[in-house]
Formats: sequence, C-alpha cells, structure tokens
Amino acid sequence: MKEKIRTAAGNLKKKENIIYIVLFAAAVIFALLGIIKGITESGNPEKSLERGEFGTGDRQYSLIAEAEYDGNTVSENVDLSVSPRKLSEKEKKKRLELCQKSLPEIILGDNTGADDIKSDLNLIEFHDESGVSLVWSSDRNELIEPDGKVYPGKTDDNGYVLLTARLVIEDTEAVWKCNVRHRLGVNSENFGILVDKSMSDLKSGINDDREESTVILPEKTESGLTIKWRNRNNNICFVIAAVFIIAAVFIYSTRKSDRKTALKKRKEEIQNEFPYFLDKLVMLISAGLILSDAVGRIADDYLHYVKPAGEKVFYEELSESVIRMKEGNASFSEELMKLSERLDVREFARLSVILRDSLESGISLAEKLEEESVLMLRERKSHVQRLGRTADTKLIFPLMIILSVLIIIVMAPAVMQM
Repeated sequence: MKEKIRTAAGNLKKKENIIYIVLFAAAVIFALLGIIKGITESGNPEKSLERGEFGTGDRQYSLIAEAEYDGNTVSENVDLSVSPRKLSEKEKKKRLELCQKSLPEIILGDNTGADDIKSDLNLIEFHDESGVSLVWSSDRNELIEPDGKVYPGKTDDNGYVLLTARLVIEDTEAVWKCNVRHRLGVNSENFGILVDKSMSDLKSGINDDREESTVILPEKTESGLTIKWRNRNNNICFVIAAVFIIAAVFIYSTRKSDRKTALKKRKEEIQNEFPYFLDKLVMLISAGLILSDAVGRIADDYLHYVKPAGEKVFYEELSESVIRMKEGNASFSEELMKLSERLDVREFARLSVILRDSLESGISLAEKLEEESVLMLRERKSHVQRLGRTADTKLIFPLMIILSVLIIIVMAPAVMQM
C-alpha cells in the first residue's frame, strides 16, 4: 500500500515538473518574439498606415515619432485615429444599384407579393450588404405608414399606395419608388385597430389650422370609417349621489365598527373584573355571610370606596341589581338572571347557574365557588397565554420590515459602488 502511494506521489511530481517546464518555455518563446519584433520595427520605420474598409470603424495606431534637427533628437509618443476609406463615385453608384435591386424582395416581409399587401411591410432603415441608409415616405399614411405599419381600410381606387425611399450613402443620394396594392380589408377582428388609428390621426391634426373659429369633426375618414359624434354625458348629479351613498356606507360601517369595538372592550373589562369579584364572594361566604348579603356587601364597598376613583362596568351593573332588589323587593334569582343577560359573559352565566342551583337546592356553596375560582384562574392563565402568542404573531411583520431595512442599509453602499 505504501509502495503504491509513493509511486502515485512520484507520478504527480513528474507531471508538476512538466507543467513548470512548459510554462517557462512559453514565457521564453514569447519574450524572444517580443525582442525580435522590437528589433525589426526599430529597423524598419513606419512610412504608411492602412485605412479600414468602408463601413468599418476608425483604426487606432500607437507610434513613436523621432524628430531630428541640427544634431538634436526628440522622441514623442503619438496616438493616431485613422478613418476608414471613402468610396469612389463608381463604388457608390454600384452600392446604390445593389440596394435598389434587393429592395423589392426585402420590403414584402410576410406578404406574398406587391399586389397583395395584407400585413406589415419590412421598410428597412439600413441595408447591411451595401451600407446604404434609407428614409421612407408614403402617399397614403392612413393605409401604410412610413415605418411599414399596414392598417385596415376600404378604398375606391384598387388600394394602390406609392412608397418612396431616399437612399443615402456618404454624400450621394438616390430615389427609389414602388407601387404596392393594399388588400387588408376591415373586419370584426381589426376594426378596433382602424378606430384607434383614426382617433390618433384626428388628435394629431386637429390643431393644424387654427385660423378658423370652429373645428369641423369628420363624418367619414379616408379609410372609409363612418363616425357619429356626441357629447359625453358628464352629469354631475350621479357623481354627487354616488358620493352621498359612499359617505353613508362609510359612516354606517364606521359606527358599526366603533360599536363592535366598544362592546369588545366592555366584555374584556368585565372578564378582567370578574375573578376579583369571585374571590371576594368566596371570602365573604366562607366568613359566614349568606349569598345575598355577600353580594350586597361587595356592591356597597364598590359604591363607597371604588366608584369615586372611577367607574367599573361589572360593579355598576351589579350595584344596579342590588339596588333594585332592596327598593323593589325583587327576587335575588330573577335579578341574577337579568344581570347575566345584561353582562353577556360566559363566565358569569356559569356562576349564575351555580348560585341559582344553590338557592333552590340548598347545597354547599363555598366548595362550588372555590372550584369555580380555580377554574377561572386556569382560564385566565390560558387567556393570557393566547394573548402572548397573538402578540408574537403580530410582531413577525414589523420584524421582517426591520430586517429588510437592515439588509438594504448593509447592501446599498456595495450596490452604489458597482
């Protein structure tokens, strides 16, 4: 095993040595070529520079100019930009003829012939083979535009359109003309394109003649489109009515939302106060008070000691029930049931059932209330935990925003320097 490892290491070493030798040899060869080229160029001074062919870019030359005068020599680096060769008049004419010969086939695009134009033409702006630039014009822009766009339309003269191209190469120009036959009729598929074209032409030309006091709207376009004009209905009454409806819906939804929020807040406040009421009730009953006296004692303590500092919804409702029982000789069970309906809280509804059962059956109330107090403590703990989980969920989105801002702050300098 060790012998194999030594053999592999030796082979690897040989390959590395071969690579080093090849790299060194290449460096020496290119260095020698550079020396030879320098000697050759120094011995054969430049006397002429080659221009590029027509249509190519400028050629760049980096030279050293050595000036001698009266035994003094000065060398200076000179960068020259040499423009491509200009064409002779004969060459220009030949290129123009080449372009003209190829145009009849090029401009057709996807059309089958000049007498059957149904799709856009290929009106090129530059002919690559000859180097000729072209500028197009059309005698019927409503049918064929200078960029080759073909619009649907109906014509009364067999649809012939004269296309004219101005061919330019350097300072020489020529004109080429061609008659094509427009055959793209109006149908349900392209009718919208025709309407858009007509409206665009009207908008661009409506202010051409501003000396007249009135503008005559066309009833028929050159493409055969018939137009009937009428004022747009801008009846503001409908707008005002819509505003009032939207305002009414907004006010209703806002008040409904406010009422829902107030009810939710009231319920949460009652649920928060209820455990303390239950603890007081258990303590007083355990001390020997009967149920009605214990409830009355809690209500009296609230009216004398707590209410001056601020009203509490639960105790306000409880105090009203106690006052009605004292002044109207109302039944405790009936007032307890009415109080449960007004509060509309599940926890108090369950307590009222326990209290009514105790009054009717005479069972021990202290143990029942202690069990209810323990259960209430568990529910309150569970409610707090749910609120904590909800708060964590609500924090996810702000934390994502903060993280995104930090990433942008960190990445922005690097991106701006690219």
